[in-house]
Amino acid sequence: MLKAFPPGDLKTSYSNPQAKSASMGQCRPQSEMNYIKFVVANWQKGTEIRTMEPGKERDDLLSFRRNNKGGNKYIHQYTVEEVWAPGDAAPRLVLRRLEVEKETKLVVVGRIVVSREELFDAINEWHHQNGHLGQERTWEFCRNKYWNVTQDHVKSYCTTCYHCLKKNPVTRKLKGSIKPIFSRNWRDRFQVDLVDFRRLRKRDPFGVMMRWVMTLKDHATGLTYICALPRKQAHLVTYKLQEIFGLIGYPKIFHADNGSSATSIPTSWL
Repeated sequence: MLKAFPPGDLKTSYSNPQAKSASMGQCRPQSEMNYIKFVVANWQKGTEIRTMEPGKERDDLLSFRRNNKGGNKYIHQYTVEEVWAPGDAAPRLVLRRLEVEKETKLVVVGRIVVSREELFDAINEWHHQNGHLGQERTWEFCRNKYWNVTQDHVKSYCTTCYHCLKKNPVTRKLKGSIKPIFSRNWRDRFQVDLVDFRRLRKRDPFGVMMRWVMTLKDHATGLTYICALPRKQAHLVTYKLQEIFGLIGYPKIFHADNGSSATSIPTSWL
């Protein structure tokens, strides 16, 4: 919580140097969420006071709207839905965001809005129950259900998950090789590396989403071959390497890191 919501006024997080992102301010405290639910549930959206008959009901509604003037803004942003959870004696009020549908341009009832105290429980629902997914897959699940769960929130949770840190421990930084590597002739040593371009992913002319870039370089001459890959998988890397090496010939030494996409490549054709 301290990492995601640093001390200070999050309403001014755009100018707060301690805040990780301005989107963190979308998650309000539980007290503010309860107030918004109370106002939206009792505002009686669509009811015009001037058309109501004089009486106690009209006076109560007029007094309520005067005392909660912010409700005129909230009713155009949120709606309240009653949900029966197993074991509950009374329904729960769930706040949902009113969103504009891209295809029809109509305002529809959208995703759930969670409070700051419920934020990491909502992320844990998808992250833990689905086998401790990575940041990207957890974010894909959460953003389809929750409106104010951002990618920064998911990153803050996944980087502090005990099971993920235990499964993928942080390795110590080691110094590089002191003795340099020399290659005298062409095809003595080829180096391969995969560059993560998932944040800048693009579709190729055939409509396939490309997320990774493979670089293959001859150590002696510096000749570099670059190609895009949809996934970081061994069979995709192997297919591209066979295509390149089948054209220019196989090297004496194939230099790669210890990643899963490199260690799973069959060495029978090298």
